[in-house]
Amino acid sequence: EALRWQQALQRERIDHKVALRGQDEAPTLPDALILLEHPTVYTLGSSSEMSDMLFSMPKEDLSEVGSSVVVPAVGAEPAFQIHRVQRGGKVTYHAPGQLVGYPVFDLSRHSQDIAWYLRLIEQVLINSLADFGVTAGTEEGLTGVWVDGRKIAAIGVGASRWVTLHGFALNVDPRMEGFTRIVPCGIRGREVCSLASVLADACPSLPQVRESVEFHFAEMFDLELLPAG
Repeated sequence: EALRWQQALQRERIDHKVALRGQDEAPTLPDALILLEHPTVYTLGSSSEMSDMLFSMPKEDLSEVGSSVVVPAVGAEPAFQIHRVQRGGKVTYHAPGQLVGYPVFDLSRHSQDIAWYLRLIEQVLINSLADFGVTAGTEEGLTGVWVDGRKIAAIGVGASRWVTLHGFALNVDPRMEGFTRIVPCGIRGREVCSLASVLADACPSLPQVRESVEFHFAEMFDLELLPAG
């Protein structure tokens, strides 16, 4: 459902831009930011490899964007879904307790540069983590946000006519065992962490983290955030 929201918002903004082509008028539809939690799900990006899935994969073909499968529960392990999505990157894990953000931004209003956009999302998350006393940063040659060499946030984006899709996942307090089923983002030999594993009892609530991320998105992209309605 979250993907359908994104696609509808993106399509609306692309159609609006196309309708104004050749006119001396800038697009007026605002940027949008979706922040939510997902049920347990794994998503496969454009460069995902089946060798990055460390469990028995179902036989269904997941090579096409939009394909998906439900893996039944086994013992104490809950059921989960696998989706092939239209974004860059490899396999990622989502679960309750993780703040997932989908900016649907028209980069022609900002900078038509995907690398620039990725670096700003990283900085938004770094600034948000600093609000809670966590020093985070980036790693040369890798996308995402890291704390003491452990990955705390994954980022994978796509764009059409410079209107963005997909976004980031920040580990606040998800069920971390889910990461052991995969090679997160295809990066072997690197650990994953969460705010809860870093701060223990001092971990903020997910609504507190959401509020911080909203503030820093508005600040970094020079936006005024308004509730949807």
